[in-house]
Parts: sequence; C-alpha cells; structure tokens
Amino acid sequence: MPRSSSATRDQYTPRPVMRTRQPNPMRTTLDIADEAQVRLMRKRLGISNDDVVRIVAKVGNSISAIRKEVQLERAGDGAP
Repeated sequence: MPRSSSATRDQYTPRPVMRTRQPNPMRTTLDIADEAQVRLMRKRLGISNDDVVRIVAKVGNSISAIRKEVQLERAGDGAP
C-alpha cells in the first residue's frame, strides 16, 4: 500500500476554527442610529439631540466637522 503524501493527509484532517477579531467601529464618524454614540457626543459638546441631528444633516457625520460646526455656531451667537 503506497504512503499518502502529507499534503493529501492534511486536506482531510479537521482544522480548528480560527477566532477573528470583531471589527472596530469607525472612530472618526458618528453613527446617528447608535444612541450611545449620540448621547456621548451631546454630553461632550453640550448640545441637544435635535442639534446633533440638524448639524449632521448640514455637515455630515464626521466628528471633526460636527465639532467645528458647533464652535462656529457658538462663535456666531456671541457676535454683536
């Protein structure tokens, strides 16, 4: 009886399932559907839920763009 090569024998041996890492969420964008992210952004920026939705509709979901827009709005409110 001929010996089987190791490549053929390895094809039929069960292999353990590899555990993969869960994908990391995007940390540069805000997911409006995620209540925890919205709540955290509201607390950090001191704005209301409606303000978050309005600003995201205006400038997009980039956290840096949202922060910049809040700063611009606050600077505009204090102008004489």
